[in-house]
Amino acid sequence: MTSGAAAVLVTAAMLEAASPTARPGPGAFLFATPDLGGSVFEATVVLLVAHDAQGSVGVIVNRPGRLSVAETLECEAPEEATVFFGGPVDVEGIVALLRTRSDPAVGHRALEDVFFTLDRGAIEGALGRPDAAERVRVYAGYSGWGPGQLDGEIARGFWVMARASADDVFREDVSTLWERVYRLLGATEARAAFAK
Repeated sequence: MTSGAAAVLVTAAMLEAASPTARPGPGAFLFATPDLGGSVFEATVVLLVAHDAQGSVGVIVNRPGRLSVAETLECEAPEEATVFFGGPVDVEGIVALLRTRSDPAVGHRALEDVFFTLDRGAIEGALGRPDAAERVRVYAGYSGWGPGQLDGEIARGFWVMARASADDVFREDVSTLWERVYRLLGATEARAAFAK
């Protein structure tokens, strides 16, 4: 086998591991590239929950906070549950991601079994369930972009997209999730080189 053939195999493996998405939409992860260093989005991973002609909405999934969900919402909640920073829009407001197979009727589907909701009743109801620690994430604020704004940022190389998974959104330790951006950037570069 020649080194050129080996390089092709490595490139294919990198591309498969990266699982890139073709365009933004619900269920995509947006990985902030190092170009966003120094901004509120530095080293973040955003789950995109809506993207259309009116704009885009997402939630930063890798910024746990220190505030207790139970104390913040003054409701029953798992003792270890903290409020995550969801983004710079409406940071006084609370939103949540709920992992459930049944449509909560007051949420917007982000992934097959993950719903985004602003409904306080739905959030509190989900927090009272015995499996809430693994199935509910509460966020202060969310991330938002006006019409065409996110597309422009992606075109300028500020974000790398990949398919999201519920397991990653609800993993216990989200601290290393952003580091995947380096593999994604490597796969993007390899794809560009392979296409030449």
